[in-house]
Amino acid sequence: MRSVIKEQDLKKINASTLKVLREYADNVNEFGIYSLSKTFEDELLWAYYADSHRGFCLEYELDELMEYRMRDELVIPVDYQEKMPCITDIDLLDFFESKKMAGNLNRKMIGTKSLRWKHEDEVR
Repeated sequence: MRSVIKEQDLKKINASTLKVLREYADNVNEFGIYSLSKTFEDELLWAYYADSHRGFCLEYELDELMEYRMRDELVIPVDYQEKMPCITDIDLLDFFESKKMAGNLNRKMIGTKSLRWKHEDEVR
């Protein structure tokens, strides 16, 4: 069965996809991502993130953080799923065309984790 897409067109599509993903990674590196948990009592969190139970916890009021967040700062509750979501062409095009329309890509890329991590109850 022959492909409807010519090989040279496929190379252009792949190059465009890589360009968008690189730009996305550059944005993440420039702005960063922080993860907050809605609980401080989970012993596994202390083991993973608090220097083997020797760290400390800073408590924030999520409502206040959301009220005073920076202009384009996103707040994304993490969605825990059995299967990781598929990044579609539309997600990539939305990101490439308008940063404000990149919500789906952000939710999928930084707002999704494996169901095994549900106990962390995160917001990013």
